[in-house]
Amino acid sequence: MNLSGRARCSSQALPEQLAGTAPLAEGWLLIRSDGAWGSHAVNQVVSVGLKQWALRHSYKILLVRQHASRHVTNDVHFWISHGTDQLLHGQMPSLADIPDVTRATPAPPMLVICTNGARDQCCSIDGLSLRKSLGKELTETERGFVWESTHIGGHRFAPTCLYLPGNLVLGRLSVDAAVGLVRHGEIPLAHVRGRSHLSQCHQVLETYVTEYWSISWDEQGDTCPDAPHTHRGHLDGTPKTFHIRPYLGEERPESCGGELSTPQSVLLSDLP
Repeated sequence: MNLSGRARCSSQALPEQLAGTAPLAEGWLLIRSDGAWGSHAVNQVVSVGLKQWALRHSYKILLVRQHASRHVTNDVHFWISHGTDQLLHGQMPSLADIPDVTRATPAPPMLVICTNGARDQCCSIDGLSLRKSLGKELTETERGFVWESTHIGGHRFAPTCLYLPGNLVLGRLSVDAAVGLVRHGEIPLAHVRGRSHLSQCHQVLETYVTEYWSISWDEQGDTCPDAPHTHRGHLDGTPKTFHIRPYLGEERPESCGGELSTPQSVLLSDLP
């Protein structure tokens, strides 16, 4: 895909809210692949059987690699977000096999930065810039927690990132925020798009309350109604009613050189 001469989607970005834009996935399957990536790298590398297995479990697949590291092994390394609070690491003989999660072991957190330039130039320019800056700011040990990846989704929010465990999707991540996240586990609320296992409504709710991880809901749906509505839940054990209304933004390209589309999101009208 030749993107030369085309405007970058992130440079055309309108003031679109980040909250509620995380791609929907119950979990993530990360597979180490140190080679060059094409525009649709997962489809080009991963077997049909493995993709079908991931689809049945509602896992989104990413290829990952680390800069200046070439891991020589006959086995395929994988990481999987098993639930919302655990990241597991394991190996499988080939990409034609299915991960054996029962034999996987707990893994440390990972900050995954989309650098898939063959898919979108924003990810190449902004994603690589973030990764290079972190290479200077972090210690050698800390750099081991930072990975490059194929398409996460949301080019216009580049650098777009994934933090595991927790299924946390981030956008327009700054160097300082990334350092705080890797070094201290500090969640950068200004850069949060949402946790992928939650519906769009609940992604927005989590982002706009102060006690970020403390919400529980009396009801949970996969989609948000098209009309204003309420969600009942609990914040630190206290019953709350969250008022939600739909939101339509201005047309913008979702990716470099892409067609215009209208963002659909939700807003909190009040939070009693």
